Amino acid sequence: MTAITTLGAFIGKKIGTSHVHILTITLFHVM
Repeated sequence: MTAITTLGAFIGKKIGTSHVHILTITLFHVM
């Protein structure tokens, strides 16, 4: 149970950072 939660949090963090990167790149392209 703990391992699944940790894995979910890790994937969520990875997706979160990816979203930030995409947002930053998009913002730079718009500018």
